[in-house]
Amino acid sequence: MYERFLKPLIKQIRKSKSFKTSSLETINVPLTPEIALSFHNDTQPNLSPIQLMPVEILVMICYYSTPQDLYSLCSVCKYFRTILWSKSPKTQVIWERIRILNQRDCHHYLSPPKNMTEQEYIWRTTMANKYHCQFCLLPINMIYYDLYTTNIICCEECIHSRKYGIIKHKYDKYKRLPKKFEESIIPTRHFNLNPNYYKLYWLKDIENFKAKYYSLKKKERKGWLQERRREVKLYLKNIDKYIKQDELRLRSSHCH
Repeated sequence: MYERFLKPLIKQIRKSKSFKTSSLETINVPLTPEIALSFHNDTQPNLSPIQLMPVEILVMICYYSTPQDLYSLCSVCKYFRTILWSKSPKTQVIWERIRILNQRDCHHYLSPPKNMTEQEYIWRTTMANKYHCQFCLLPINMIYYDLYTTNIICCEECIHSRKYGIIKHKYDKYKRLPKKFEESIIPTRHFNLNPNYYKLYWLKDIENFKAKYYSLKKKERKGWLQERRREVKLYLKNIDKYIKQDELRLRSSHCH
């Protein structure tokens, strides 16, 4: 049943730097218990017993674990972290499977948005209950902006300091973001206890966008901006689905 999936993943794991038979070579033969034992007795006195486990068994264990189990495994050692924290398509299949198997019957999760891995998505939607600002490191009690459009965790004080982002609204006189770029950069929606929302632009996104824009020939810039505007519009429309999903999940959790 899993043969088509196992073969490429096993190949990937055996190429990992954490999966060594010695300091000079990597395992490239089938890891049966007998072969593993011979490696352990003859050439691998310092190899962890975990690394002698047949890869097929490890994959099957992961397949029937919970998200919490896999996150715990990632923190055990570099060997597990190298395998399970990879962004490779084969590793994403493992996380996707446990997400689907462990979600509530009454609620079906969307697949992650394009800018998120399965690991990040599972953490944000089902496990994270405490955040710290990545700039000042202080704990954050409530996040007032849309996390799906960014991987930045930032407190309100750092946001309003204007050191890391710009909140654009009609009273904003800050000129670091040219008007022509506004609809071409994916904004983060900042709610700030307001029925509507403001557009929050992160400075790193602005600088990256400017660098790309000014690297183009002048005759190419207009068409590139138009294409970017279309992409941003479609992206934000898709993200709305995740906002609604979160609202449904929160309501469901309050009912239990």
